[in-house]
Amino acid sequence: MRIIDRATRTAGRGLIVGHLVGYGLALTGITIEDMLHGAEFMAAISAIHHHVTPVIIGNITGFLGYNLAKIRAKEHAKTLEIKRAEEKFRNYIEHSPIAVFVLDGKGEVMDGNPAAWALLGYSEEELISKNLKAIVHVDDFALISDKRHILKKTGNISSEIRLLKKDGSIINAKIDAGFLPTGMFLVFCQDISERKKTVELLFETKNRFKQIIEQSPSVYELYDIAGTQIEVNKAYENLWNFPEGRERTVNKFNLFKSQQVADTGLIVQIEKAYAGETVSLPPYSFDPTGETEADGAGRVRWLNSKIYPLKDRQGRVTNIVITHEDISDRIHAENENKELQEQIVQSQKLGIIGTLASGIAHDFNNILTPIIGYTHLMREQKGRSEQDYERLSVISSSARRAKELVEQVLNFSRRTEEEQHPIQLKAQIEDTISLLRASIPSTIEFSLDLQNQQVLASAARIHQVVLNLCTNAAQAMQETGGRVTIKLAQTEVTADSRTLLPAGRYALLSISDTGPGIAPEVLPQIFDPYFTTKNIGEGTGLGLATVQRILTSLGGNIRVESQLGQGSTFSLQIPLTRATETTQKAFVPQDLPEGDKHLLLVDDEESLVSISTEFLQGLGYRVTGFTCSHKALKAFEQCPEDFDLLITDMTMPKLTGIDLSQKINDIRPELPVILCSGQQDMLTKQNFDGINLLKALQKPDLFAEMAFTIHQHFNDAI
Repeated sequence: MRIIDRATRTAGRGLIVGHLVGYGLALTGITIEDMLHGAEFMAAISAIHHHVTPVIIGNITGFLGYNLAKIRAKEHAKTLEIKRAEEKFRNYIEHSPIAVFVLDGKGEVMDGNPAAWALLGYSEEELISKNLKAIVHVDDFALISDKRHILKKTGNISSEIRLLKKDGSIINAKIDAGFLPTGMFLVFCQDISERKKTVELLFETKNRFKQIIEQSPSVYELYDIAGTQIEVNKAYENLWNFPEGRERTVNKFNLFKSQQVADTGLIVQIEKAYAGETVSLPPYSFDPTGETEADGAGRVRWLNSKIYPLKDRQGRVTNIVITHEDISDRIHAENENKELQEQIVQSQKLGIIGTLASGIAHDFNNILTPIIGYTHLMREQKGRSEQDYERLSVISSSARRAKELVEQVLNFSRRTEEEQHPIQLKAQIEDTISLLRASIPSTIEFSLDLQNQQVLASAARIHQVVLNLCTNAAQAMQETGGRVTIKLAQTEVTADSRTLLPAGRYALLSISDTGPGIAPEVLPQIFDPYFTTKNIGEGTGLGLATVQRILTSLGGNIRVESQLGQGSTFSLQIPLTRATETTQKAFVPQDLPEGDKHLLLVDDEESLVSISTEFLQGLGYRVTGFTCSHKALKAFEQCPEDFDLLITDMTMPKLTGIDLSQKINDIRPELPVILCSGQQDMLTKQNFDGINLLKALQKPDLFAEMAFTIHQHFNDAI
């Protein structure tokens, strides 16, 4: 190690001080005369402290020798004053908190100040003549060597390196170095270890916070002051299902340029956030596929969102953050629940309708019974014109259809099976259309092309199918007019046909219209219960669902084809049947059998007692009729052997037909009983124990069957 004596160091330090004094004079513009006054000189010292320490020291080099030489040349007589200034400046260096090193061209420490010794933990004697290798971290030494060559060329450098203290610990240091004309290096050094730790801690904290945001299940979007999206997290990609990642919208999507944001009404809320307010948005839906600026993709989602402003130290908003909670599943569940509730309500309405229909069926059939009965009696009268017979036939047919429609409502609400029998579809369709024409505008034309086909079905069901489909077709064309075309033909279904129907022969009924057609997105839902495109009050959404259910119960199916602007066609396939497959027993009104027995007739409806009495008396029977079951029982008790048969309604006040029959049975167990009711359930679910039941008949169309039943019973008994 090279030993440098104190005199040499003192001389070298004096040269450094002299150069620094000159630099201070140049910075402050103080003359040599001003220096002698002391106060101005201290200003120079402060300037050096202020400018030299944080600034690159290389600028000193150009001023050092020049200014001091100039001063000495011109002011040689004032050497004493300069020496005093040098001494003062030397004191400043000695007491400076910033470490100052003087290195020779080989990188060995020539001199320094106390702050330098304290920085590295050495004494002055220990540090003098140490090479940079001893005090610079091995990984940074190569950097310093390169910097030293640059320093000779440029005159100054600034860098951060790691220094080794005497105890082996490491500090991070900021160095500013200048190259002196003497070939030495002047180095100012500050310990920035704490600042480095703070920066690293801030970076780590920022990185950790960024990871939290990135991995958060909540969606985060960061926007600049202009409303442009500048950063998003992973949850954002997952929310919108962007296949190519977040680059689809970052630096592309702008809140204030989005038409959808404007249409959704969010601009006002966003402006509040930019004004410094935290905003919670009401639930809303957003579709990124409509955002061309954001290269839209993804899917529609329902969101709960909040907007937070980010502010600088002066309280000015610099950014906003939008967070999203995806509530799509909840909204869909609520919608499904709402639909379910609506279905429940509709189902309850159906239940109420069923209950009401069941409750009024008795009364309704009591009304129809005299209509059917008197119509029959009037047709039996001789001397009527052919036109009168046709009118009476229409009355009778309408009354029977009313009965069947009531039964259809009951069957729909109870999901029970109806009695089916072979019917001619052509006649049934023509009959339905003739009734429908009166309620359809004249702007709608009906075109029929019908071949006679026989199927096993209920006439009321076929009537309802045709009525529903034709009414829907007419309603689709009510504004523009058009044509409903109905065709009936025969088709063959084979085993390899693209259908779920068994192979066989089917009636093919097609109903077409020239209306606007059905939208493709609506078409798959038209047979769903309660689905309707009509306004409230115009339909329940049960029409097509009922039609499909009827076709399924008949062993057939229904298909629909439709194109917008070209109308719709509903194609129905129903299995054909033969006449021998009928299960209905025909009762022909003509040539009804006669008799002479005494019949006890009881019904709380006076009109029914009247028409039934007239009908049975017309066949030769003796009839005693009552509208009060208690009076009927009393009359029977007085003369029990006087009556041959009891005909009673089931539903009567105080004493029902069942109770009356049981009391009469207690007196005469062998007396036959015919029970009548307008409610099918009453006939099928009652317990008839204790009654000598001959037959249970359903109103209103019961007169012919009643006559045959009575006649057959007494003839079999002979």
